[in-house]
Formats: sequence, C-alpha cells, structure tokens
Amino acid sequence: MLNWLIGWKGYAIGAGLALLSGWGYGQLKYHAGYSAAQQDQERQELIDFRKEVGTLQAASERIYNASTQLQTTIPVLIQGYDHEANLAPLSADCGPISAGRLLNINAAIEKATSARQSGRTVP
Repeated sequence: MLNWLIGWKGYAIGAGLALLSGWGYGQLKYHAGYSAAQQDQERQELIDFRKEVGTLQAASERIYNASTQLQTTIPVLIQGYDHEANLAPLSADCGPISAGRLLNINAAIEKATSARQSGRTVP
C-alpha cells in the first residue's frame, strides 16, 4: 500500500493537498483583511457621525440662546414702541400710506444708505 504513495500519485496527492491548504489559508487571510477593513470603515463613519452630532449640538445651542434673547428683548421693544406711540400719537387724518408713496420712501432710504456707505452725499 505504501508503494503507490512513493510514485507520482503520491506527489500528485501531496501537491493537491498543498494547493488546497494554500487556497484555504488565502481565503482565511482575505476574509480577515476584509473584516478588518469593514471595521475600520465603520469606526471612521462613527467618528464622523460624532463630529456631526457635536456640530449640530453647537448650532442648536446657538439657536436656543438667540431665541431666549429674543424672548427677553421683544417685550422691551414692544413696550418702548407703545410708550412712544402714547407720547406722540398719529394725527386723526393720518391714513394708510399708498403703495407709490411707500415705494418712493423706500427708494429714498436706499439712496441714503448707499450714499452713507460710499461716503457720498445724497443728491
């Protein structure tokens, strides 16, 4: 029985087993590397996610602070407006401003603003 293992059949079987074990080892290493790469990618995605969460948290806090500041400021502005309206009320014949007059007023305001920014005088 050992006689046939000594000949070319034995070498063929040995070579086949070596190829099979080499292929199996290659598959094992491939899957280990693939899993490691997937874990690295998922880890990086989690790090990026945490950065985005931090950015959104900071933006949320800024918005909250701004809204809180507005909540305290608006009543003061309204009270000041009401006080001025009581001190100097509009005359009884003062009606709503027409659309054309409002456009002229806005155009004059824009001219004055642009002249102030450029250092020129209003024509």
